[in-house]
Amino acid sequence: MDNPFSLYPVLTPTINLEEKTNSFSTSKRSLIYQYFTYKTSRYYYNHCPKNYLDESTFTLWCHISNKH
Repeated sequence: MDNPFSLYPVLTPTINLEEKTNSFSTSKRSLIYQYFTYKTSRYYYNHCPKNYLDESTFTLWCHISNKH
C-alpha cells in the first residue's frame, strides 16, 4: 500500500444532454450557463426575456447581478 488514496475510486460527474439547446453545456465551465439557454447563436436568460449575443461570462453575470 504505497498510496493510501488508491483504494478510493475517483468520482467524476457526468451530464447527459438530450438536446443542444439545454441551459447547461458540458463544454462550458462557468456556473452562469445554468441560468441561460443557448439557442440560435444567442444566450437567453431563463427567467426574463433578455438575450445576449456576447458569450462573455462577465456580461451574463452582470445581467443577473444588476437586474435581478
